[in-house]
Amino acid sequence: MLRVGFACSGRLRVRARQGKLDSVMEPIALEPVDALAVTSLVDNVTDSLLGDQGPATRPSMAASPRMPARFLAGGDTDDALRAEHGFSVMVTITKGGEETRLLFDAGRTPDGLVENMRRLELFPSDIDIIVLSHGHWDHTTGIDGLADELGRQNMPVLIHPEFWTCRRLAFRAATRSSCPRPARARCKELASRSSRSASPRSCSTARCW
Repeated sequence: MLRVGFACSGRLRVRARQGKLDSVMEPIALEPVDALAVTSLVDNVTDSLLGDQGPATRPSMAASPRMPARFLAGGDTDDALRAEHGFSVMVTITKGGEETRLLFDAGRTPDGLVENMRRLELFPSDIDIIVLSHGHWDHTTGIDGLADELGRQNMPVLIHPEFWTCRRLAFRAATRSSCPRPARARCKELASRSSRSASPRSCSTARCW
């Protein structure tokens, strides 16, 4: 877990699609908070040998959950965090003695997110808001396992208007492959409706609609 602070000022310039002129996006005023913690849930790399020396708080290999391993003399090994090509973090906002937990993206595999949450002793039921930055499968597929854990919820979900757009991968050999994209029906199992926005939005409370 890494505790960070941040601020934003000025304007953000965004290049529009299809050759249109750049547009200027007005910033939103950030509300002051008492604390903000970012917990990495899915990332490309994990290293169990890194020491807990700060500023990030790293889980201890010796204190991690155990799992059976018949090949080893002791019969078990540490249940290590899983690394995969993808991204997901939990953002915990503390203000006025209350905490709001925001899940930002969900990783590549159906169970990678929820399994790493289990290893870190975090509970899917504690999530207040979900923000999916874009529709790529390596940032969204973990919602599948999350929906299995939570069942149908009326949970706020914030997405970009082009979240459902079909995209392709172009490789050096000039071959193209369609990217897997999210299934609307599966997403609706987690949230009865989602909020779409191409502009900055405040998610400091659970009312992010």
